[in-house]
Amino acid sequence: MQADKEKEAQKEREEAERKAEEKREEEKRQIEERRRKKEEEEREAKRKLIESKLPPEPPSSVTHARIRFRSVESGQFERRFLPGDTLRVLFDFLASKGFPMEEHKVLSSWPRRDVSTGHFFT
Repeated sequence: MQADKEKEAQKEREEAERKAEEKREEEKRQIEERRRKKEEEEREAKRKLIESKLPPEPPSSVTHARIRFRSVESGQFERRFLPGDTLRVLFDFLASKGFPMEEHKVLSSWPRRDVSTGHFFT
C-alpha cells in the first residue's frame, strides 16, 4: 500500500515536471517567434524606406544602361539606370527587391567578379 502511494506520487511528480518542461519549451518557442516577427518587420520597414528613396527608373528614351539580374529565388528581372547612377543606386534597387547587401552578393557575369565587395576595380 505504501509502495503504491510512493509510485503514484512519483508519477505525479514526473507528470508535473513534464508539463513544466513543455510549458518552458512553449514559452521559448513563442519568444523566438516574436523575435523573428520583429526582425521581419524591421527588415520590411528598411526595405520600404530604401525603396522610397530610390530614384525613378529612367525612361527608355534617354541614354541608359539596362542591367539584368538573376536570382535563384526570383528568376530574372531587369532595370534601367542612368549613366551617372552610382553602384549605391544599384545596391539600393536590389535591397528594395529583397536582396540586401548584408545577405547577398552581386557578381558580374564577365569577367566574373564580386561587385558588392568594392574590389572589382583591380
